[in-house]
Amino acid sequence: MRRLQSAVRPAFFVVMLVVALAGGCRSDRPESVPKDAIHQAGGYPGEDRHMRLIADRDGTFYVTDAWDNSLVCTGAVHAGERVIVDRDAGRVTVDDRVVFEKPMRHTDHWIFFLPS
Repeated sequence: MRRLQSAVRPAFFVVMLVVALAGGCRSDRPESVPKDAIHQAGGYPGEDRHMRLIADRDGTFYVTDAWDNSLVCTGAVHAGERVIVDRDAGRVTVDDRVVFEKPMRHTDHWIFFLPS
């Protein structure tokens, strides 16, 4: 029995290491979001249901679903404009203009911003 435990223990640690390394390879954003885009806001279950971004200059915003690493919506913004993601309503607005409206499957989303 002791010999079996001695053989199983290293194999278990090897499997755990492979799982940890494979999980660590996932990107923090979908491929459609440029690497230069800056993570501006994020929200998870139990946190504020409205994420906000106030653009400090002209650029492009990207709203992503952090659960399945997909792009929800993207659009242009001008300096001073406010992007709000309302996850409960499934709505993204830019200065109170609805730019996206569709039920959001998951509750954890991120906003990225790429200055022009």
